[in-house]
Amino acid sequence: MFENENRPIDNQIDKCAPEDCSTCSSDCGSRINLDDRIIEITTDDDEKIKCLIMLKYQMEYQQKTGDYIAVMPLKNNPEADIFLFRMVNNRKDLENIEDEDEYAMAAEAFGMEMDRRDREKENQQKSQIEELKKKGISFEPGLTDEEVEIIQKKYGICFPASLLNFLKEGLPVSERFYNWRDLSDENVRKIRRRIDFPIRSVCKDVEMDEIWLSSWGNRPEDDEDAANLAEEHLKQAAVLIPLYGHRFIPCLDGVENPPVLSVYGGDIVYYGENLQNWLEIEFFDQSRDSIRRENLPLIPGWQELIS
Repeated sequence: MFENENRPIDNQIDKCAPEDCSTCSSDCGSRINLDDRIIEITTDDDEKIKCLIMLKYQMEYQQKTGDYIAVMPLKNNPEADIFLFRMVNNRKDLENIEDEDEYAMAAEAFGMEMDRRDREKENQQKSQIEELKKKGISFEPGLTDEEVEIIQKKYGICFPASLLNFLKEGLPVSERFYNWRDLSDENVRKIRRRIDFPIRSVCKDVEMDEIWLSSWGNRPEDDEDAANLAEEHLKQAAVLIPLYGHRFIPCLDGVENPPVLSVYGGDIVYYGENLQNWLEIEFFDQSRDSIRRENLPLIPGWQELIS
């Protein structure tokens, strides 16, 4: 899990491009308090690696309290080990941990804190599922790792971590939910149609000349040609995974708990800051005003359509 030796770094946390602000948690002041944290580190041989911040934490070593960070290269990088660094200069720079004892303690402290957080999330999910059951929502036992692998391969999707953990805790099967466990031909067709629905419904509005994005270029005069061009662009967009009725959750690299969208043609709105917030809004009468849009990551291909 852990790399035995830190990769050497020189420039530490690089400044990001403005378009990266939606997935950054640096202390630059542009955007803060994001769940999805991506930084770019530069090694001594000038290799730039985009990493997800797993955890920033403090630990006492040799009677001194220090700041540490655990990062993991994003999946498009060949190495998937977790790297641990010491944070210095007011937590703005990274420093290799040369002392083996210190590194071992930092790894143990990281593991213990992640285990604690996992237990906390699991307890929260169990509590939330119990409350949903009281609302009349039926649940089957959660998906197994083997089922998840089969489902993701069959549909060509990747569940974001928040949804994956929820479905492994309990599988909602009431009306308007999607029974991912049911691999009958009829149900597979139903879910595939639902996965395709956002693109199909937007393209229908395009064909009716109700929507057109400037980023798609000039609109063809023929309505069918316009719909086909829009479809080409939307097929490059983030995949939207069906949750419940017209509610969808995007699969975004490096974002464990993305927002939830309501999608019906060109009528696309945020319906939850994350999965937990969506459940509160959808089933427990919490106002959509609770959604903090300034904290949300960009959703490639769909962002311009969200009102």
